[in-house]
Formats: sequence, structure tokens, C-alpha cells
Amino acid sequence: MVVGFIFFITFIIPMICGVLAWRSHSAKAFFIGALAFVVAQVLIRLPLLGWLSYHSDTYMLWRNTMPLVFSIILGLSAALMESCARLIGLKGLKAVTKQQAIFFGLGHGGVEALLIVGVPMLLQPALWDSITVVAGVERIFAMVLHVGLTLLVWLTVQTKKWRYFMMAITLHTTVDASIGIVNTLWPHYAILILETLLIVVSITTLYYGNKKGNEWHEI
Repeated sequence: MVVGFIFFITFIIPMICGVLAWRSHSAKAFFIGALAFVVAQVLIRLPLLGWLSYHSDTYMLWRNTMPLVFSIILGLSAALMESCARLIGLKGLKAVTKQQAIFFGLGHGGVEALLIVGVPMLLQPALWDSITVVAGVERIFAMVLHVGLTLLVWLTVQTKKWRYFMMAITLHTTVDASIGIVNTLWPHYAILILETLLIVVSITTLYYGNKKGNEWHEI
């Protein structure tokens, strides 16, 4: 039952979002959003981190001796790569509506859920025993966060106010860096703290991005 729930979250929901994007004439935005994640993470950041782990003594020294600083660096690198990919993608689309920006974020978060949880789950059935409902809930709010972050970057493009872009980077860094920080400082309460933080930040970011987006439309 849990595996079925995770399958629904990581496969069915992204597919539904894709269909809705197509019916809403936002399929291109959805696809570019997904592509932005693939390019930023799968093709650039993760291979670069893998290369550094084998070829950089400094990288490994920081990883082994300064876990808190290393967590912040990893979180910031993810935030920078994905935020820049969003910026390039949204600028490339031109005249993007708020609805299209939302589908861009859903494409970004949907492909992340698919690649990080969905595909590994299918390829490695041995993981099924360790999969919990928490993983599915986490993916839901991760997608919510990606939509909120995309709205902030979209506002950057529309208003030319870079504070929204910096806000997106800061929030993304906070969520990603907290994984290593919390697991280092409070390992026994890590799941509770991390999931609570993700839920609060994702909902707040989406609310703020949507609110500011509506205000911009009214000007």
C-alpha cells in the first residue's frame, strides 16, 4: 500500500500535471521546467560533485571535518544551479503568465520526484521495505516548494526586482542545507524537524509568491 502511494505521488501526479499543462496551453512551460531540473542537477551539479569527490582533497576535507559548513555549501550550490536554470528557462519562454510559471514549477518538481524517488523505487525493489509514507508526503511538499520558488523567479523576470531571486536562493538553500545540519546536530529528531521545516517553508513560499503575483497583475 505504501509503495502504491509513493508510485502515485512520483508517477501519476506528475503525469496528471503534464496533462493539465497541455490542456491549459502550458505544456511548453511544464516541459522547460522539467528540463531545467535535469540540466541543473542531473547534467551539471551532480556530475560535478561526483568529480570533486574523487579529485579534490579540499572538497573531501571539508566534507569530513566541517559537516555544517559543507551542508551549507551543498544547499547553496543546489539553490544557485536550480534558480539560475529557472531564470534562464522563464526568460527563454518570454511573456510567461503566472499560470505557466506554476506549471513550470510543477514540471521542475515533478521530474525531481520521478528521478529521485520514483525511478529508483522501480529499479530497486529491495528499497520497498524501507519506503515510508513520509517519503511521499515529502515529495508533495517539495513540489509545492518548487512552484513557490518558481513564482519568485518569475516575479524577478516580470518586475526586474532581484530581491525575489535572492529570496528564492535563500529559501532553497535553507531547506537543502538543513538536511545535513539537522542530521548532524539532532539526528534523533531529524525527520520531524526536517518535514516540519519543509511544510512550513513550502506553504509560506507558495502563498507569498502567489500573493505577490496577483498584486503584480493588478498594477
